[in-house]
Amino acid sequence: MRRELAALRRAGIQRTRFSAFFSGISPRGHVILSDLKGPFGNTPYVWIPFEQWKSRLLLPGSEVEFSASVCPYWRNGDRSQDFGLCDISELEVLP
Repeated sequence: MRRELAALRRAGIQRTRFSAFFSGISPRGHVILSDLKGPFGNTPYVWIPFEQWKSRLLLPGSEVEFSASVCPYWRNGDRSQDFGLCDISELEVLP
């Protein structure tokens, strides 16, 4: 479980700013962001459903800042609950 994202949910934070690096597209078609930084610390990576990504595709290693909500989901493999990002907006590619 992504403890940093779970902490945001527990704190009742509906929406916040994050920064991360665009790592590419997974074999299942999800956008992969690495080194996600938010108000409760760092998360090594998160995946975002492609339909949630409202920006052009970037070069791997591009740093981005954006606003997002933390949403729960059920993992396919073991049906355990985890947390990811949804409702991404205000995406900005950093120089």
